[in-house]
Amino acid sequence: MSSTLRLAPLNGYWDDAANLVPLPLAYLAVTHGADLSFMPAAVTLGLMAHLVGDAVTHRGIPYGWPLSDFTVGVKVLVTGGLVERFAIFPTAVVYTAAVLTHTALALAPGACPVC
Repeated sequence: MSSTLRLAPLNGYWDDAANLVPLPLAYLAVTHGADLSFMPAAVTLGLMAHLVGDAVTHRGIPYGWPLSDFTVGVKVLVTGGLVERFAIFPTAVVYTAAVLTHTALALAPGACPVC
C-alpha cells in the first residue's frame, strides 16, 4: 500500500507519510483476529516482485551495496517513465484497492460471501 502511494505523482509528499498508511489496517487485522497465515508468502512475493522491478530499471540491483557499486539488471525501463506512470502505477492502484476491499470485507463478519 505504501509503495503504491509512493508511485503517485505527488512531488514527494508521501515519502515518509506513506509508511504510516498501512498501520491502521494492520492494527485492525491483528485485533479482529484476521487470518495472517498468508503473510510470509505475501512478503516473499512482494520482495521478489520488487527485485524484478529493480532489475529492469537502468540502475539495476545493487548487489554489492554498501561495499561496492556493482549492479545487475537488464536496464530496460527508466524510473518515472511512461511505462511506470501509465502501466505500473494504475495496476498498483487497482491491486491495492482490491486488497483493501477484500480486507475490509473480511473484517466485517458476514459481509463477504467468499472471504
